[in-house]
Amino acid sequence: MITEKLNVWKYESAMKKLLLVEDEPIMAVLTKQQLEQNGYIVLHCSTGEEAIERISNYSENIDLVLMDINLGNGIEGTEAAKQILKKVDIPILFLSSHTESEIVEKTERITSYGYVVKNSGFFVLNASIKMAFRLYEAKLREIEKESALKQSEERFHNLFERAPLGYQSLDENGFFIEANQAWMEMLGYERDDVIGKWFGDFLEDGQVDLFRERFPLFKRNGCVVTEFAMKHKDGTIRNIAFNGRIGYKNDGSFEKTHCILRDNTETRAAGKKLEQANERLQIILNSIDAFIYIADMQSYELLFINDYGLKNWGENITGKICYKELQGFDKPCPFCTNKYLLNADGTPSGVYRWEFQNTKNGCWYEIIDRAIKWTDDRVVRMEIAVDITDKKQSEIITKNQLKEKEILLKEVHHRIKNSINSIDSLLQIQLADTANEEVKRILNDSVSRVAGMKLVYEKLLITEDYSVLSVKEYVSDLAEAIIRLYSKSVKIIKEIDDFEISVKKIFPLGAIVNELVTNSLKYAFVENLEPLIEIFLKKNEDKIFLKIRDNGKGYPEEAKNSKMQVECLGLTLIRLFTEQLGGTYRFENENGASCTIDFSL
Repeated sequence: MITEKLNVWKYESAMKKLLLVEDEPIMAVLTKQQLEQNGYIVLHCSTGEEAIERISNYSENIDLVLMDINLGNGIEGTEAAKQILKKVDIPILFLSSHTESEIVEKTERITSYGYVVKNSGFFVLNASIKMAFRLYEAKLREIEKESALKQSEERFHNLFERAPLGYQSLDENGFFIEANQAWMEMLGYERDDVIGKWFGDFLEDGQVDLFRERFPLFKRNGCVVTEFAMKHKDGTIRNIAFNGRIGYKNDGSFEKTHCILRDNTETRAAGKKLEQANERLQIILNSIDAFIYIADMQSYELLFINDYGLKNWGENITGKICYKELQGFDKPCPFCTNKYLLNADGTPSGVYRWEFQNTKNGCWYEIIDRAIKWTDDRVVRMEIAVDITDKKQSEIITKNQLKEKEILLKEVHHRIKNSINSIDSLLQIQLADTANEEVKRILNDSVSRVAGMKLVYEKLLITEDYSVLSVKEYVSDLAEAIIRLYSKSVKIIKEIDDFEISVKKIFPLGAIVNELVTNSLKYAFVENLEPLIEIFLKKNEDKIFLKIRDNGKGYPEEAKNSKMQVECLGLTLIRLFTEQLGGTYRFENENGASCTIDFSL
């Protein structure tokens, strides 16, 4: 409202509207003419009552009242002025023929916009009117300033009281002038407990002298950032951080302090716990017999190296670049594992394990790398490297020893095979040199049995693993070799699963196959024109099932007799080898001879 009125006067100064209150008609007409000739809009009334009524009518927008004191039979001008000012703030300039001091003083107690003696001339009147306007405008401006200041103070007070951080103000002796609600809540006090009290009374006993030292420095320097241990009303100690500045008067002298407070108790406690946790972690890392370091994944700066790493590396390289110090490179290592340690979104992905021979010291390390959050929240690489140089050297020695043993074992197998070949050749020579059919039968059986052993060593010489052999390949080749030995035209059907079996079990298994196939070739096909031998060898988990049958005349009944089996060498061998395998056997006639063997691996 005040600003609007000021703006109206600023832009419409030539259009001021005056209310002339004068009961003498001639004086009223003359004064009105003079004013209107000088750019004023003039309204006239002759009584105080009419003036009050017209002023009350806000639609007329009167800017100033020229008020005569003696107004005839009605109320006097001074009384009318009092009543007008109760309704509206408007400049009133008294216009009267009275020059008595008591009259002038009476008008000054009502308003202070001036007093003009009638017949002083229009120049005096006009100057007085302009002065009254200037005084009123100055008053409005002052009111506007006071209003703005009041609003500012209200806003400040609201912010002051509602601020989430504590605020306090001290005088030059350290006594409280002000403290906000957040301060009270922070330390548990009421306002009456604080205002006017000395700041040192709220400090932990050991901190009072510290405040006496710091407060003069604060006043001299004009600002401070510090921390004090303050007493909560409940007796506990709170760590309070201060950020303060000095407020000065217009003449530059000290007025009061302005300090913002923040309770750091929990932060300090958390920081202490973190510090303790870091200390414990360092103790753990320093107790591990492995090279452990932390490196920034962007700058490659070494942020931490444990005691083992420092001792074994021979110098403190913390703060230096990892690829330069650890590998002797002038740029990041081509085998750097950083790319394996982060997900696409930059978060740690997990553990990466590898082995590596260091390019600088030649040692072998078994390494575990992982991306972790560092104390400042950046992602860094932690590497744990265990020296396995001795292990690697042992592995090399062991590998060389194994290679030598493999060569030796292969040579042994070769010599055994040669020895078996020599035995086979001697048996073949003896077989060709004898005419006795019984001796020939015995020698043939021996040659057949030797063939089974010879085939095992032939297979061992071409395999990489000397502990196991392929059953399908061995049994199939053995059966074919036996048939060739007896020069028989026999159809053979083989259904053999492909699996491996230990050499320890392959010998008795081969011997059983040899005895059963040989038995069929020797005795089954006396009159059969289409001889057939079937070999079934199946594996079910760890159970082995072997069945060999022919379409010959079958076993004689006495062959199933246990006494006969003892007396017959071939059947005795089948029984013994089956027992060696830890299995069972049975002989049956199924349109020919059939033998079934069951055992476990």
